[in-house]
Amino acid sequence: MNDMHELITVEAFNRLVLLTAVVWLVVGVVIAGIRHARGAPGALRRGLVWALLGPVVLVLWKFYNWMVRVEPSSGYVGLHRVSVFAICALVFVGVGGALGFALARLRDRNSDGDA
Repeated sequence: MNDMHELITVEAFNRLVLLTAVVWLVVGVVIAGIRHARGAPGALRRGLVWALLGPVVLVLWKFYNWMVRVEPSSGYVGLHRVSVFAICALVFVGVGGALGFALARLRDRNSDGDA
């Protein structure tokens, strides 16, 4: 009566993140190509940056999984370390800041071209 099971396994979520990243990349490249073909200024560069967000999320997910891994042989448990949390926070904030800066630069460059 007390058989508790996960709603989704880690392996299933890994596959879901991989599938989402691939679909995001393909759809982003297709949309960027269509908008570029229609002559939208800066559409290709901006679209490719957006398309690369899928693989970036996949890489960050793999990095997070590696950081919080459990290794019984060495006794390493990533979730029990404050340093792991701090490193993950710094990496994620850094990547988010870099992406925000890049997207803002693309937006500013495109708005100058439209004027």
